[in-house]
Amino acid sequence: MKENGKEEIMTTKAGFVTILGAPNAGKSTLMNALLGEKLSITTSKPQTTRKRVLGILSEENYQMIFLDTPGILEPKYKLQEKMMEYVNLSLQDADIIVWLHDARKKNGHPKDRLREQDRY
Repeated sequence: MKENGKEEIMTTKAGFVTILGAPNAGKSTLMNALLGEKLSITTSKPQTTRKRVLGILSEENYQMIFLDTPGILEPKYKLQEKMMEYVNLSLQDADIIVWLHDARKKNGHPKDRLREQDRY
């Protein structure tokens, strides 16, 4: 790109940020706060996010594509298996992974949940 006969270097950066965590950890709330928009549904009911939700934050020098995912769990029925497929797709697309954990809950180390997720 040339401007006034001089070569202009593009410094724009972009990437995918996948937000992971247990059901009801606050993933959708975090994404909404980061975007400044109510894009994802937030409720006290677990497993409200059933597919990944994309949110795009565009600024002058960067663009971040956030992927809000269903909560990671051990699937017990077909719907939950499909939800975990969306988590896997989001992991594959990620440039950065944000692991969100509710510190008030004692439900295992994040590495344990990711190891469980590797099975699907």
